[in-house]
Amino acid sequence: MARRKRKKKTNPMWDGADLERAVECPVCAKAGIVNPPGTRRPADPDPAQVRPSGPTVRLNADQAAVLRRAWTYLADAGIGDDPDTRLLALVCLLRGARTGRANLLGQDLRALRLREPMASLTALTSSGWLEVVPERVLEADAANPASCGIPAVADNPWRLGKNGRSRISGWASRVLAHKKLRKKPNPVRLVALHTVAHSSPDGRVHTSGAALVTACALDGTPELDGVVTSLAESGWLEPAPQTVRGTDVVGRLGRVAVDLAPRPADPGPAPARAADDGDALSPEDVDKLAHAAIAGREPAVARWVEGYRGLHGHGPSWATVAAAQGWPADRAVRNAVFARLHDDGWLAGFKVAYGLRPGPRHCEQGEG
Repeated sequence: MARRKRKKKTNPMWDGADLERAVECPVCAKAGIVNPPGTRRPADPDPAQVRPSGPTVRLNADQAAVLRRAWTYLADAGIGDDPDTRLLALVCLLRGARTGRANLLGQDLRALRLREPMASLTALTSSGWLEVVPERVLEADAANPASCGIPAVADNPWRLGKNGRSRISGWASRVLAHKKLRKKPNPVRLVALHTVAHSSPDGRVHTSGAALVTACALDGTPELDGVVTSLAESGWLEPAPQTVRGTDVVGRLGRVAVDLAPRPADPGPAPARAADDGDALSPEDVDKLAHAAIAGREPAVARWVEGYRGLHGHGPSWATVAAAQGWPADRAVRNAVFARLHDDGWLAGFKVAYGLRPGPRHCEQGEG
């Protein structure tokens, strides 16, 4: 008697519209992302894996984080209300972030390609943020630099050492002087610097358009669209980034810029993951790390997931969310973070592949 074949059970998690959209997602495909992970898709070589010859200069994860915090400080405080002045403020801040004093030369202003150097200097000094006589900077040379005071950072708020501060400032200067940028207008140069500083180590870019407009003191979304188009045409960003309702810029650093992306975080002595390993994190440690990773950031994570779904048409994987948010790599900690987001109502759709979406608490508060 012929043996009846047993019908293969289908896991409902891997059967749904979100999964189908993830597999066929053109945005993921252009960024070199394969859904689900481990499947094969014929594609051109990943631009991030094609390295140009020559030395690479990259910030480490901690240095990149300081640069991002410093930039956020400028944006939140409204230091510089146009791209030229914001760029000058950023350069001054990176030079003076440790001691509250920065040296400037007239040549620095020319290298920054400021349209009206005196106007930008006056805007920063009249508010009291920068302490220097503008004419002194215009006349300063290497033998007699202008020493500018920045009282707001005199106490070294980011706890920078001399070498770290010098590396961050030098890296920013090298990016701005890149051959693809040096003759571009400052809105383009600022956005280019911002995208690299906020990219993942492998060159992926996913940034809020509104945050970019604010950080770079742009006039609005139309100017941002023009800047992003210019960067795509120059090869700084590839494939051509996509914008959705002016809310997100998503793409990948181009071949000319990917080697400037921040280095991955140093894992250090990583905790053991095996279940039978005595060095595994204790439940108390997992709970503390999860709380530190997500406390106060729940609404922002829900907004990010909402933006991702709006762009891709499907939810992100857990790994994608964790990487974008900079959560610890430990799986137990990551799972604990997602459990908190689910239990507190910030995220939903956990039982469907690529079904992650904002939860009822986010929707009730109208955070999107």
